Amino acid sequence: MIEQAVLDYLNTYILRKNEQLSLDGITQETFTDIPIVKITKRTYRTMGILTIGSRQPDGDSEAGQLLKGMHLTPRKKLALSEDDPQTLKWLEEGWILKEVRLKTDGKTVDSQCFRMGYTFYQFQKEQRIVQKQERKDELEELNNAFEQINFSSVESTVKRKIYENIRERFLFVCHPDILSESDLFEKIWPDQKRIKFLHFLLALIQISCTHERFDWKEVGASYYRKIGGSKVFDRSKTEFLDLFEVWSGYPAEALGMVSLGHITSVYFSGQVTGAYSSYGYGPVHAVTNLSLYEDAYTSKAEILWIVENRAILTRMAAEKNFLQEMRILLVCCDGHVRSAHRHFIKQILRHSALKQVIIWTDYDPDGVRIARELFEIVKGTGSVKWIGPMGTAIDSWVQYARQMSVFLETNRMEQEEQTGDVMLWKKWITL
Repeated sequence: MIEQAVLDYLNTYILRKNEQLSLDGITQETFTDIPIVKITKRTYRTMGILTIGSRQPDGDSEAGQLLKGMHLTPRKKLALSEDDPQTLKWLEEGWILKEVRLKTDGKTVDSQCFRMGYTFYQFQKEQRIVQKQERKDELEELNNAFEQINFSSVESTVKRKIYENIRERFLFVCHPDILSESDLFEKIWPDQKRIKFLHFLLALIQISCTHERFDWKEVGASYYRKIGGSKVFDRSKTEFLDLFEVWSGYPAEALGMVSLGHITSVYFSGQVTGAYSSYGYGPVHAVTNLSLYEDAYTSKAEILWIVENRAILTRMAAEKNFLQEMRILLVCCDGHVRSAHRHFIKQILRHSALKQVIIWTDYDPDGVRIARELFEIVKGTGSVKWIGPMGTAIDSWVQYARQMSVFLETNRMEQEEQTGDVMLWKKWITL
């Protein structure tokens, strides 16, 4: 007698609509042929034949891993040689099954293939249970290892802030269910890559607690302490460093990492003063993410005007005396709000007597997202305005978001399409 679990599998994954297995007179043998039939009020048709094996497998690891490498699923069809001893062994042990489809005469073979058998289906199910437990154990170990890091000797205020930001997110996602669903990771990352990122964070935090300066290769080498350890994170280097910056609010250089050759520039035009540098009205200037953690910038400007695109920055900066006359510091976030932009803007907000902030981004979904991110940085600082899609200044986020929502139903537009001129810019300021 064929086990009910096997029949359930065949009914669920192999049979087509309105088909059923004809089990009359069927007894389980080494190879069992089971007719597939379709029964209606008028007809009884044989649609095909399934051949399944019944012998218990000698072991599951070799066959299971080989078939796993073929990315076999219940719906996938395999073209295997019937004369191959391995094929016959897999069929006999239930790793695969043979499906023969007949033409309308119920006798002539139309097609034949091999499909996933119940043995392999059950093997995969057991593997998932084992993997889930292993993932749970690994996350617990990561959680415990992070909790054991001694931050007490760390004197740097920036480092302490980074540790606090990372710790909050790290411990939150160290749970199997949360890990898989959390939007703190890139959506397309599988669990394995998410866990690897947590190992990277742990490695980075650990080495930063004991080394003032270290390079990329030292992160993996000090963490794994084995040959090849320095290369473990190489494939995901850029992605991991970018997500670290999102989680921590700072680039890895702020922890002491050197020799990356990665510099983020913040472009602006206007009067800015730092301990090591001073910039005046006139051309477009730039500060870097590295200088932002060594300096504190201030400005005598009364208006902070933030734009998304460089073209707008250079266009407005080219109007002689406009920025100086209106006491404007014009900053470009370059299409993406990175931590360098956040820290530069926050330093200006903290050390300057600003009266107004103006946010001007593209009129597309990304532009709205950037406008929101910038608002989160500057809110609470005097008057905040947005340049809306109708060419007017709006002093309410709710009103701006509503206007953009209606606009985006049928339109997309870049800033440059309504650049305007000095007269219009002054009108936006005074509205």
